[in-house]
Amino acid sequence: MRILFAFTGGRGHLEPLLPLAQAARAAAHTVAFGGRGSILPVARQLGFDTFATEPVAKPPERRPLQPLDLEREQRDFLSGFVQRAGERATSVRDLCAEWRPDVIVAEDTHLGAIVGAERVGVPWATLLVSAAGTLATPELVVEALDDIRREHDLPPDRGLAMPGRHLVLAPLPPSFRDPAHPLPESTAYFRPFEQTPPL
Repeated sequence: MRILFAFTGGRGHLEPLLPLAQAARAAAHTVAFGGRGSILPVARQLGFDTFATEPVAKPPERRPLQPLDLEREQRDFLSGFVQRAGERATSVRDLCAEWRPDVIVAEDTHLGAIVGAERVGVPWATLLVSAAGTLATPELVVEALDDIRREHDLPPDRGLAMPGRHLVLAPLPPSFRDPAHPLPESTAYFRPFEQTPPL
């Protein structure tokens, strides 16, 4: 089986995918990563094939932690992850045409990968990297995401069922989840491997 692991954002979005990719490779599957060009060297150092589905750019500047502000985090999520999902979906769709994966494993903030997978008819699994689930809520993302789905000739998804339509992989205890944002029945909980190669 050919499995594309897709991420957007930085190392915190790539690293949760690594134990699954290593297990898939150990089981003799063909594995590759698609994501931000500046982060892909981490996966290449572990021997994975990689494809830049976002421009190669210098890593973001490290800044001090900001005070907790949910409204600011929601605005940042909307502008940085949701509103850019259209261009990311196009990149993933193009990569699917070139590399032809049998399945895509996308971290849950990479809505573009899921739209791209749905557009080309490739099944997907969604891996949680945002434990509480308080950002990608229907109230926040559905309107912008439906515009993007329309651009990619997909029907509206008013209930935001798309991320959980197939398998959801949760490398965290159920108690981490905000009860106001429950996970779908398609969720499989697992514990990442005890030993991961140093990065």
